[in-house]
Amino acid sequence: MTDPQRRRMMQLWNAKYPSSGEDSRDVRLVFLAQVVGHPVRTSTNLTNAEAAAAIRALEGAKGKVLAFPNRTGVTKKQVWKLRQIEAYLGWADEPRRLEGYLREKCSGALCPEELGFRQAIGAIDGLLRLKARENIKRAKGEGYKVGRAELAAEVRRIQEELRAWRPGVGAAARG
Repeated sequence: MTDPQRRRMMQLWNAKYPSSGEDSRDVRLVFLAQVVGHPVRTSTNLTNAEAAAAIRALEGAKGKVLAFPNRTGVTKKQVWKLRQIEAYLGWADEPRRLEGYLREKCSGALCPEELGFRQAIGAIDGLLRLKARENIKRAKGEGYKVGRAELAAEVRRIQEELRAWRPGVGAAARG
């Protein structure tokens, strides 16, 4: 994201949602995740295209408080992303793997459709981190202690790969 995009996005956000502190930041990150279709830990990691989409969404928002299209329930994009990651992990033929992960990490949910919006963001983020940690340990050894920065970099690499990756295309080439 460019500096002018960052300034414009924050200007629009503050005009639409005049609040401060962590609550405002959390709501902004949820809004950004809704717009771009993947978890957002910080707005500074948005691409130029994602920032432009967020600005368009903010410019199109009516009133002072943003109206989220699906504030509490999981969105179709989130369900699709969870299914994409399930296939990427090689779990598509073993539905109990995702079911077990969701049951353990997401308050007993058995499928992506049972998640709430925030739960889906957490599940997507958790699955990406799981795969990133697996990749790093495969390359450096099971006993290797993965650092935060290294994990974050691998998550970003996987996110970039998933932007173009579709289930059934190139799955055999991935380990």
